[in-house]
Amino acid sequence: MTCHGLYDDTFQFDVAIGTSLIQHSLSLQKATPWVGKNGGTLREGFTSAQAPLHLVKAWNWTAPQNGLVRASPVIGADGSIFISSISGNLIKFSKEGKELWNMNAGRTLPGNPFLDGQTLYTVRDDCTFIAVDARNGHELWRQKAGGLHGPDTPSVLVGDGMVFSACLDAPEQQMFGGATYVVALNARTGKKLWQVRPGKLMYNFMAAVVDHSLLFSDAFGGVQRLHLANGTALWSLPALSDDQMSTGGLTTSRNGIAYVTSNKLDLSGNKQGVLSAYFIKDGQLLWRKHLPMSANSAAAIGKKASNTNTYFVTVALGPNPALATDETGKGFEDLEPYNKDTKDGRKPGKVMTFDAASGEVLWTYDFPDWYGVAAGDTVKHNCLPDSFANPSIGGDGSVYVAGESGVIYRLRDSNGDGKIDEHDVDTFDAKNAFQGAPALSDGILAAAPCSGLVVFLEKIKTNG
Repeated sequence: MTCHGLYDDTFQFDVAIGTSLIQHSLSLQKATPWVGKNGGTLREGFTSAQAPLHLVKAWNWTAPQNGLVRASPVIGADGSIFISSISGNLIKFSKEGKELWNMNAGRTLPGNPFLDGQTLYTVRDDCTFIAVDARNGHELWRQKAGGLHGPDTPSVLVGDGMVFSACLDAPEQQMFGGATYVVALNARTGKKLWQVRPGKLMYNFMAAVVDHSLLFSDAFGGVQRLHLANGTALWSLPALSDDQMSTGGLTTSRNGIAYVTSNKLDLSGNKQGVLSAYFIKDGQLLWRKHLPMSANSAAAIGKKASNTNTYFVTVALGPNPALATDETGKGFEDLEPYNKDTKDGRKPGKVMTFDAASGEVLWTYDFPDWYGVAAGDTVKHNCLPDSFANPSIGGDGSVYVAGESGVIYRLRDSNGDGKIDEHDVDTFDAKNAFQGAPALSDGILAAAPCSGLVVFLEKIKTNG
């Protein structure tokens, strides 16, 4: 048998063509994609791209008619930016802020969309999955896969040719949302493949795909790892608490570890956050940290330096904001007091960063105290976000955090001394709180306050 093309001239010609095509493809890619909440299928909240160092607004978009935005932005490979609104609109902007298309799903869109190649996926509040051509906004397919979806902020995920999210049936609906089962559909056709009930309420569902499996946590800190083919359990971990919810969740990284935020009561009866690190392979506990405040957002995992394989974990802490009860935003019902003695709506906040392998504290940063309802919230514009959106981490190790105060922070321990000094901090006040996590790419920061979208652009110097 003669096997042509292994070492002959024909093979060399094919390699040359292949290399040329790859280089052409890379030349067309103007940005490192940020395809969903926390960046990608691992949900690590990290990009190797250099995001803006200085928070100087380039442009913004405000949702019409006092509309709400709770979703995280998405950034495509050409630098285009996608955002989803509660009113049911999916909108694509150019990097410079030109609206390229705007489609309405026909019902509200409570969750976070996901971009897979040239297809954008979302789920309506009636658990109808929709696939949209990201180039032009044309609908490709839609499939009803359950009863309801939201009104918390669940995330869509695509991996191994399948699309996932979480839904619930109408009799199970709760005032502030949550989900009771995970659904999987064929990403190309929309055909429903399987449905699994993990047994505990899921809140702000955000799953990760790792090694042909789906990982996620419930609202009480329990963890599931399911086989993608049929949804069968590979392993599961029980919840850490039966009655203390977290609006946080699970993130994973290329280091083979999953990080889960949850809450419990301390000995004084006050809510306390927990950060647990588990090996993805078998669910064994690597380390666990009890935190000084409640943990109501998921963690992000970044690299200590771009040329190393050492990682750090960042989590933002603090009690969730109060519920607005009047049109001024001054009247409120405090659903999660800082402690049993808090009567004034005080909401302290803190960022903690740990060595990803050992759990050693690397640095911390205390935010100014917030009080009462989230910035911009009234009974007529009631976003009711978590205390902080999930952090996002850029290629230089900068941590971007936004939350109930409406202020976006960029934090970086530039000299590695374990302290965040004044020159290590940059801020921007969006005047509206954030539920969606910041999206990062090359010279791009896209952040979605509850009122719309704000974008920062910065030309990044390269060595080439």
